[in-house]
Amino acid sequence: MTQCPWPDVSVYSDPSQTIEIKTGDEFAFGFDTAERVGLSWDETHDETMVSLLDKEYIMPQPLSVSGKTWFLFKALKTGSTQVTFIYSHGGAGPVSDRKVFNIDIQ
Repeated sequence: MTQCPWPDVSVYSDPSQTIEIKTGDEFAFGFDTAERVGLSWDETHDETMVSLLDKEYIMPQPLSVSGKTWFLFKALKTGSTQVTFIYSHGGAGPVSDRKVFNIDIQ
């Protein structure tokens, strides 16, 4: 398990429930990269509702091709929005995954 680079924020990885946070709160998402080379997690979001503060890719030690991609956000104003993450790689047999998180900012 790769530790979150921002230990004092709430971390989410399961999109099955709506995330409820307060304006000004920071929150993070963490996704396994599996064991593939040339992969990426990318995200889309409404920049008026949430701000992407940082993105980190952390490889566990000893060095391997697996790791975790982390995204740190800040809630900017009240309302409802979504953050969408898309995973893909360009190797043989392209793989993709999509996670959509519903967010309620209070």
